[in-house]
Amino acid sequence: MHFDGHAKTQTPLIRMLLSIHSPIKSFFKFRGLVSSLARREIRSRFAGTFLGLAWSVLAPLVMLMIYAFVFGVVFQARWGHSSDQNLVNFAIIIFCSISAFNIFQECLLRAPSIVVSQPNLVKKVVFPTETLVMSLMGAALFQGGVNFALVIVANYLVTHTVHWTVLLLPITLLPLVFFTLGMAWLLASLGVFFRDIQQLVGLLANALLFLTPIFFSLE
Repeated sequence: MHFDGHAKTQTPLIRMLLSIHSPIKSFFKFRGLVSSLARREIRSRFAGTFLGLAWSVLAPLVMLMIYAFVFGVVFQARWGHSSDQNLVNFAIIIFCSISAFNIFQECLLRAPSIVVSQPNLVKKVVFPTETLVMSLMGAALFQGGVNFALVIVANYLVTHTVHWTVLLLPITLLPLVFFTLGMAWLLASLGVFFRDIQQLVGLLANALLFLTPIFFSLE
């Protein structure tokens, strides 16, 4: 009897530990659905355009030139205390920072409305709603992958070398991915009841773009 009682007291803890792994289990269980939803998300962004997926490369390049001009030419900003840093190096560093931030920002901006914008899917009893946020992350990682590929190519053209540590990039992004998924799931659930969440998240994301060390070093 004592053993049974002890097992019952441990049940909530065990359930909590299992719930931590449930998103990972859900991803592997519904990975086909997540992949399909992510591809649909990517195609919907460029549907009806003449250049199609080419915009996933052209758009970040245009934004890179704008940021480089504003902060590198107009404000004469430099990364850290380097005085001999040229505009190209500064633009590559800024673009790398923005690429990581955009993964976070893109998911958070879409998360509050992702559930209410898919009534045909959500109303199905057997549909796993958590996969909607996973599809947002998949689409964001696709664009992030394109951006980081541009960073690697630009860095090679400037320095004529690519360090082997670039292979560790997926590992360094894992904390950002898990944190973003957690925040996106929270915002997606709150967005069902509070529609103002989306507006507040938009303001916060814009503020974080300039309040975090993206255009300036941590020092």
